[in-house]
Amino acid sequence: MIKLGDVISLDKTIKVDIQDNIEYTIAGVQSYGKGVLNKRKELGINMTMKQYQLIEPNQLMWCKVDTKNGAFGVTKTEHKGSLASTNMCLAKIKTDKILPEFLEKLFRIKFFHENITHLSSGTTNRKYLTPNQLCDLIYIPNFTIQEQKDFLQFVNKLESSPIFSHIDYQLTQLENLNQAILQEAVQGKLVPQDPKDEPASELLERIKLNRVGFQPDPNENNIGLKPINSGINRTGFKPRPIKELPPIKPEEIPFEIPENWVWCRLGDIIDMIYGDSLTKAQCIEGAEYPVFGSNGIVGYFNKYLTDKRTIVVGRKGSAGALNVCHTPSWTTDVAYYIEETDFLDFDFTYYLLKSLKLEELGKGIKPGVNRNEAYNITIPLPPLSEQKRIVAEIEKQFAKTKQLKEHIIANQQATEQLLKALLHQAFEVRESETV
Repeated sequence: MIKLGDVISLDKTIKVDIQDNIEYTIAGVQSYGKGVLNKRKELGINMTMKQYQLIEPNQLMWCKVDTKNGAFGVTKTEHKGSLASTNMCLAKIKTDKILPEFLEKLFRIKFFHENITHLSSGTTNRKYLTPNQLCDLIYIPNFTIQEQKDFLQFVNKLESSPIFSHIDYQLTQLENLNQAILQEAVQGKLVPQDPKDEPASELLERIKLNRVGFQPDPNENNIGLKPINSGINRTGFKPRPIKELPPIKPEEIPFEIPENWVWCRLGDIIDMIYGDSLTKAQCIEGAEYPVFGSNGIVGYFNKYLTDKRTIVVGRKGSAGALNVCHTPSWTTDVAYYIEETDFLDFDFTYYLLKSLKLEELGKGIKPGVNRNEAYNITIPLPPLSEQKRIVAEIEKQFAKTKQLKEHIIANQQATEQLLKALLHQAFEVRESETV
């Protein structure tokens, strides 16, 4: 084995001073060995940093402050002339000693970049090695150029095996099947209807009569706080009427529903409440209540926003992501939370939201879900009794697909272990020959 520093050099790169009237192509590096990407074009006047590095082909590129998850790439002809921020490191590849495509393939191998993460220091979210540490601590096989070519041919043949693409296809089809189950559920096709059920139109009227929002009470010195839609009262807020949504037009109805169901808008039946911000210092390890961000628990706090079961919906970042909390909790301002009510089955509400694919509402460079847009989505509402029957059938069907998924993942893991063993063997055979 040889050090990575034997085949790359940390020479100084060419610096470019940004001019306001020139458009530049900015490149970055993707995680998990996905390589360098020309990410965007930007006019100089809109760029915060005023000095960048000029990219040349056959450079190893990585982020100086984050070396986790295989975030490395090799620059190619299409990246020539693009710019990398000064947070990136560019090292020249010594092409007389190593093929750029061989080095890139190494960084795409899972056990190789896992080793780099293992050697790195820093927090869970930030793993880093200094450029000199990377050169000194990371070892690669000491192959000749011809052996590198043979190795590339060997690995490419393994990775192009139908078994890999077949596993990906199976997992995709399984996800499609789950989505199809949800679509059958919200169209009234998953369970039979019961004529004894209370019509959903009456349920909808009862929901509307019992809903109430809250607005800041000026007598409590709460001017400046945002109004909230919530089923719970709060100190400093006073009741306000819920805004009436526009009637549904015939062209907004996408499919037929059972006779005792009713069409309505999402905002007619649920309230997506803004979470409140917390500092990192407030999220104390060992505190009592979970704190939810846009895609799961991000910490714990000694206070809670709600003591009810909630569905948390990602507002920013992981826009549209859904999480369920069964205990008193806090939700940060990058997400909404929906409290459990007496008028909707909690689990049915979750599956209904899942069927809507709220992540598709995300817009912009940093996608976000706009609450008012979500409220205007046309949805079918079944009777409360049928909601419970639908949930039972969904969970019965999902239990079957979960078993299938576990079987597929087990096969995937076994295949990845075989690939890992073959790659290790390829390295070890070469090393034993050179001893």
